[in-house]
Amino acid sequence: MRRPEGWTEPGQTPEFDEFTVVLRGSVRVRHADGELEVKAGQAVIAHRGEWIQYSTPDAGGAEYIAVCLPAFSMETVHRDWNRSGQLPMVRGQQNQCASTKEGFPAH
Repeated sequence: MRRPEGWTEPGQTPEFDEFTVVLRGSVRVRHADGELEVKAGQAVIAHRGEWIQYSTPDAGGAEYIAVCLPAFSMETVHRDWNRSGQLPMVRGQQNQCASTKEGFPAH
């Protein structure tokens, strides 16, 4: 996928695991306990049932591959929008691991 600078995806709590490999630029990954920056050559795993939000705030945006198991569907992604059409606030601190639950190194 290619995303421009400043792109933000709605938060989601999917029923699938999502494996994201960044090819160019960086992807900011917010989760319930904080956020991390995944740069070109690094990867992150978002586990099913955990809240996650992706964005590309840096100049030049990003290019990445996302693999969802089982496959992505609008019925199982569970995007979160509140009544005003805005995303919820997320609590948390900086997390340096690439998997928000397992602590795998980011490469």
